[in-house]
Amino acid sequence: MKNCCSDNHISHRSLTLSCSQFGDDLYDKGLTQDQMEIVATSQMRQQERSKEIQEIVQSITELSEIMEDLRILVVDQGTILDRIDYNIEQVDSLISESLEEVVQANVSQKNSRMRTCMLGLCLTIVIMCMFLIAKFIWQKF
Repeated sequence: MKNCCSDNHISHRSLTLSCSQFGDDLYDKGLTQDQMEIVATSQMRQQERSKEIQEIVQSITELSEIMEDLRILVVDQGTILDRIDYNIEQVDSLISESLEEVVQANVSQKNSRMRTCMLGLCLTIVIMCMFLIAKFIWQKF
């Protein structure tokens, strides 16, 4: 049997099997042995190409799934970043409020110290006045 196939990856045995599979139908159509080999070789190449195309389709499908997963991750990361941004804004607002309360507490504490000092002075003056009154009263007796 003459092998007219120029590709090295197609074996003579598979070509013979392919030719014998299609031989009866092709002989009925009036094809020669060489023409049958060419048809069988073409069909084998077509099957190989079809298989390669199916592998490419599968690869593209997997790539599509990976891209979809990546899109979901990006959306999730965006959501997380939005939450972080919101929390930072809330912390900034709370810190501003806390600063105002600390300033107000500081002013209140200073006023409280002043009041305590004034109260202490007034109390001391009252006690001194009482001693003076008591001294004058004791001196008269």
